[in-house]
Amino acid sequence: MLTRDRADRQLGFADMTRAAGSVPKDHRLLRMRRAVDWEGIEKSLASYYDAWTGRPSFAPALLVRMLVLEYYADLSDRDVEEQAGYNLLYRAFLGLGMDDRVPDSTTLVRFRDRIGEEGIRKVFAEVNRQLEAAGLVGSDRPVLDGVRMWAKVARRSWVGLMQRGREKVYEALGRVEPDRADAPWGYKSESLA
Repeated sequence: MLTRDRADRQLGFADMTRAAGSVPKDHRLLRMRRAVDWEGIEKSLASYYDAWTGRPSFAPALLVRMLVLEYYADLSDRDVEEQAGYNLLYRAFLGLGMDDRVPDSTTLVRFRDRIGEEGIRKVFAEVNRQLEAAGLVGSDRPVLDGVRMWAKVARRSWVGLMQRGREKVYEALGRVEPDRADAPWGYKSESLA
C-alpha cells in the first residue's frame, strides 16, 4: 500500500534541536533536497503500488532519497541504513525525524525490484534534471547515476564466492609449489597461466 511522504509533519523536540544549528542549512545535500520536487517523484512512482491493499509502505520519495544518498556518499544498502540511524545530516536529507524508523536494507532491495532498472533510470533522470536546473549537478559536478546504483547491488552468490576462494588457494599454492598449482580437475588460475 502506498504511503505518502510527510513534508508537513510536526517536529519533535529532538528535531527542533537539530534544526537549531547542528546541521548546516546550506549543505549541498539539503540544497539537493530543496531543489527536487519530491511530491512529483512520488506521484510518478505511485503506479508501482496498490493504493489500498497491503501493508503500508515507506514513502517512495524517501526510498529514492536513500538511493540518492547511497550514490552521493558511496554507501551500500546496509551502510545507508546504519548511517541514517545516527547521522543528523542524512536524517535531515531523508526527511526523518529523530523518532522515525529508518527503512532497512531489504526494503531498498525490494524497492529496486519493484520499480526495476528502467524505473530507476527514469527516476534518476528526473532527479538529475531538477538538480541540474538548480545548478547542483552538471558539467563540473557529478550526475547521479541510477545504472551504477543498479549494478552496485548485484552481489556474488555463495557459489561465486567459493570459486573465487578456490582461485585464491591455487594462486597461493602456485607461488609456493608451481607444479602442484593445477587443480585435479584441470583448472588452472588465469594468473598462473
